[in-house]
Amino acid sequence: MKEKTLALAIVILITTSVAGVVYAHWTGQIQIRVTAHIGSLTIRFINPLKWSDNEATKDVGHINCYYTQPDPTEGYKKLIIEISNAYPNYAAHCNFTLKNIGTAISTIVNVTISDPNGELKWKWTTKYTKGFLWKDFNKNNAYNPGEEIIYITITDLVNLEFEPRQVEKAQIEAQITENAEECHSYGLEVSIAYES
Repeated sequence: MKEKTLALAIVILITTSVAGVVYAHWTGQIQIRVTAHIGSLTIRFINPLKWSDNEATKDVGHINCYYTQPDPTEGYKKLIIEISNAYPNYAAHCNFTLKNIGTAISTIVNVTISDPNGELKWKWTTKYTKGFLWKDFNKNNAYNPGEEIIYITITDLVNLEFEPRQVEKAQIEAQITENAEECHSYGLEVSIAYES
């Protein structure tokens, strides 16, 4: 009796499976619902944030660094560096911290450095570690040698993988060139792009 009941159950199972496939083929529709959660990807600037300059005896140039666009969970989306009373050969250092506040591994794919005022344009010389901000003195919308205003060196962050909760420290150095105006103020905006 058990064998007959088991055989009947198998026949019913096969019949309903075949009927489902035939119906799906006949209507041209198959619905599959899958839910997957891989975690969140979020790299943010966090404290500590410190800055310094190369003035040992005089106090002319000034640097200020701060974060903007707070994340509701933790940290900030952008780093701002302000240099005031700048003069040729003035150098400023900004030491910042990054953290993966997400729940999945994130990899940095780009670092963007720009002038929020739009006065200066960016050019990499060594991808993701060295470059400069330049001013279009002759108004031809193209870089020409001698238009460099601020040389930038940054810790190599691109392709760096961040485990969840991992913290990394990095530095940006800004060196004012001979082409810069005396006692001028400049702003830099730094943002990080990342993916899984």
